[in-house]
Amino acid sequence: MAVPELDEQRIEEVEELSEKTEKKIVKRVRKILGKENLYQVSERQVREEASEKLGIDLAVEPYKSVVRRAVQDFLEKLKSHGIRPGVQSHLKSVGTN
Repeated sequence: MAVPELDEQRIEEVEELSEKTEKKIVKRVRKILGKENLYQVSERQVREEASEKLGIDLAVEPYKSVVRRAVQDFLEKLKSHGIRPGVQSHLKSVGTN
């Protein structure tokens, strides 16, 4: 069964992730993580909230991978600064702005 032409165009659009879009996603994810208790929020919840704010379906690739990397990078920064994930008072020092 052939894939409709419209779907092929959509796939191409999704596959082309601009640097500007990626930066917007990462910034939004950091902002969300900066206000959440990281013991109580899931990557999926972060992705869904960011999707709402940005108007982009972040549940599809390559967006989903960008969110995952942004979450992992955020947690690594916390760890490298010796900050526990549930502590929000020092998050500005790890670049949540």
